[in-house]
Amino acid sequence: MQRVELYGGAMETQMPSSFLDASTFREVPDHQEVWISSECAASVIVEILEHEGAVSDEAAPEHFFMDYADSKEDAEVLSSVCVPPTDLPNLDPSIVRSVVSLRARQKTTKFRGAPQGAPEGGSAVSADRQPHEVNVYMSIVRMPGKNSDILIILNNPKPPPGVTGEAAEGTQGVDDTRAEEWASA
Repeated sequence: MQRVELYGGAMETQMPSSFLDASTFREVPDHQEVWISSECAASVIVEILEHEGAVSDEAAPEHFFMDYADSKEDAEVLSSVCVPPTDLPNLDPSIVRSVVSLRARQKTTKFRGAPQGAPEGGSAVSADRQPHEVNVYMSIVRMPGKNSDILIILNNPKPPPGVTGEAAEGTQGVDDTRAEEWASA
């Protein structure tokens, strides 16, 4: 595991050591941080969005995932849970109203190998155009007082036979994210 800074140090988290900062080899929007595994097609995206006050915490999993998914027909939320911020020691409950997490699945063709410009050996996923099943784990940190919703997304495509390593081990590090400097602004 490696400790990484996000948004110029305003946030920090831990990532598997096999994950690379995508901004070093492709353009990433300012409101996103994208980390891509060098071992397989797994990725972590942290995205700061304007708070959607019209969306309740109960409706947030379906709303944000369906907005994110490539195809509404090939995507489904499998489970979701709302976690009170008091249960997460790195979050200030006076700023964070709730954290909603979900587990979902989608079929997509966008996980087709290493991104252009990625270091050698950037992905073990085949270059075919067949849809791949992707497990998606998303946490939505709801911060209405800061007019923000923060999405933390792990895309974990079902790996082809023989792919191993930290990238296939799930959401390690996602629950260790700190946003102290950014949240106090």
